[in-house]
Order: sequence, then structure tokens, then C-alpha cells
Amino acid sequence: MIPVRQEELVKALKGFKGLAKQEMLLDNKVTPDPIIRKIHAEARRETYIRLMDLVESSGIENACIFAYNEYLRIPESDQRNNDPKASGHSQAYEMFFEILGILPEKLQEAKIKKLSIDQVLLTNRISHEREYQEHNALI
Repeated sequence: MIPVRQEELVKALKGFKGLAKQEMLLDNKVTPDPIIRKIHAEARRETYIRLMDLVESSGIENACIFAYNEYLRIPESDQRNNDPKASGHSQAYEMFFEILGILPEKLQEAKIKKLSIDQVLLTNRISHEREYQEHNALI
């Protein structure tokens, strides 16, 4: 996990929440499937609000635990475009973890392997340390 201050994380989540709100307000004539887009954006917005509140009230670690457990609860079949609400929540959790340095593909892989949040964070830390060492070896 990349060290991120609580204030920076909340600021990033507020930015994503704002983007989701703007998407909800787009003119229906501009986008295909406006109802699906709106449901997807509202789900993202709800998730960002929940995560911001949790980060501010309980800290980043508890927000990570909550977000990962919620991410695991979303059925894979619903997660990928079949259900716009589930897909929106899923995308918001993936963005949350991406802010912390965990790429969506690593998160998806962890879900398939049924890893715990501790295993995800440890694997990610080891991966970042390896990249850092490889980078320094090139210098």
C-alpha cells in the first residue's frame, strides 16, 4: 500500500464523487443507455460517500477492511456490466484501492484466489519493494 495521508485520500474520493455526480447530471440525449449510466454513477457516488465517512471516522485501515469485504460480496457475474449498480460499486472500490496503490487487476486476482485483505496488502507491498529494488539496480 502506498502511504497516503487521510486528508489526501478523502480529497481524492471527493474528486471521484464529484465526477460521478457530474455523470449523473449529463443530458440524457448525449449518452447511450442514460438510465444504466445514471444507476452506475449513483452507485459509485454512494460508495465514495460511504468510504469518505469511514476514512474520516475510523481511519484508512478500517476503510480498507470494509471496502475489501464489500468488494468480495459483489458476485463476479454482477460485477462486470450485467448489473449497473453492482458494477458501479465495484468500480468505486477498485478506484479506492488504486489510490492506495493496488491496481484493479491485482484486486480482481485476490478476489479469485480468496485472499484476505492482509494478504492483499502484503503481496502489494512486496511487489512495490521489488519494483523499487529493480529501479535502483538500473540507476
